[in-house]
Amino acid sequence: MLNFQTLFESIPGLYLVYSLDLMIVGGSDAYFQATKTKREEIVGRHLFEVFPDNPDDPNANGVENLRTSLEKVLKHHQPHTMAVQKYDIRRLESAGGGLEERYWKFTNSPVFDQNGEMTHIIQQVEDVTEFVQLQQFNQSLQNRTQIEIEISTKAQELNPKSKKDQNNLKLANIRKQAIQALQASDQQLQLVLRTSRIGFWQLDLKTNILSTSDQCKVNFGLSIDADFSHQVLMTSIHPDDRTSVQAAIQDSITNHTDYDVEYRTIWDDRSTHWVLVRGFTIYDADGTPLEMVGTSLDITDRKQTEEALRESEARFRSFAENSNDVVWITTAHEYRLIYVSPAYEQIWGRSITELFVDLTRFVEFVHPDDRDRIQAGWQRCTEGGFSQEYRVIRPDGSIIWIYDRGFPIYDDQGKLLYLGGIAEDISDRKHAEDTLLEISAELERQVRKFDAIASSVPDFIYTFDLSGRFT
Repeated sequence: MLNFQTLFESIPGLYLVYSLDLMIVGGSDAYFQATKTKREEIVGRHLFEVFPDNPDDPNANGVENLRTSLEKVLKHHQPHTMAVQKYDIRRLESAGGGLEERYWKFTNSPVFDQNGEMTHIIQQVEDVTEFVQLQQFNQSLQNRTQIEIEISTKAQELNPKSKKDQNNLKLANIRKQAIQALQASDQQLQLVLRTSRIGFWQLDLKTNILSTSDQCKVNFGLSIDADFSHQVLMTSIHPDDRTSVQAAIQDSITNHTDYDVEYRTIWDDRSTHWVLVRGFTIYDADGTPLEMVGTSLDITDRKQTEEALRESEARFRSFAENSNDVVWITTAHEYRLIYVSPAYEQIWGRSITELFVDLTRFVEFVHPDDRDRIQAGWQRCTEGGFSQEYRVIRPDGSIIWIYDRGFPIYDDQGKLLYLGGIAEDISDRKHAEDTLLEISAELERQVRKFDAIASSVPDFIYTFDLSGRFT
């Protein structure tokens, strides 16, 4: 029999489950990987005890906004998706401790029991930190570029025929404005660079001299006072990725395209890490490439999370493919099959292909007396889930009993996309129950027979066999 808890913990995606009083009761392996927590350390604790606001951020509002979302779910019994939320998490002690800036998308959804009563809340999470930080960095660069364009335009608008003193005065004012605006832009840019883990680099294509920010060195596993030449950079790239990186650089220079690559690096301690490097080439008026500039970002955590998701998906498929129970997933509204595990053919005695061609045929295989309940259960599944027993008629005419549990699956916006479930063959259990009823009925009949004899004969001799029957 498939262990439903193990299946849930292994599914791809970041999920956390807590009770209605916000005590953590479980989660997916991928969630604990992404939030750098351990299941055994946080299960049984209150949500906001484990994930408080950053005390060093006076503008932190993660707890407040998340609590508001959860209150809406508790009140309306409907999923609620939050806007992108800054919610810092604890950094591992091996990485320096403290808190690490993170941005997330949360979708909180109610979980109902078979009676329609809300019992838990399940939270689906997506880490969008890199996307937000790159947006902030690009916005700062765009602001600086726009300032330079505006200042240049104003300078060109000076009338060369106007008086020299007036011209000089206007030019001086423009320079002053330029310095102030660029200083403000640089401060914003530096703030983004300091808080976002984004490194900045510049490569002179004539001299091959590489200049980088301190964070860029950190992203490649170097100390801020370490030498980081172009040769050191190329040597640090994983040997299997070096050729593709060089090809991407050459393509950017030759074809005037953006430079955008992810590759592995080898640090001095021989550990392997991942970086995302983006940039572009600057040319002179004749089209000669002068330099490349861009950013770097350590994406090792993201890659580890992706690997954890792949492993979770592999475990999920392994459980489903080898389970004696039937795991199934359908669309929520089109009545179309997405996935069904191989156990279906063994239990139902029919081809999976039939269902992929026409899922409505599934009802045809159900005992006529149970079909109405099946269709009603399907509707309950879209509203929060179901569990029910029904009979299936196999091609050879034999009848088996099925215990089926279904649940809705939402996207990160709280939209119902799929229905999933696990169907278990409980025929042996049903036969055992029927046998027990028969034995109970026989015992009751024997007791009544005994009472009748005892009431009519003062003294008598009687014997039983080992099964409890009169002989």
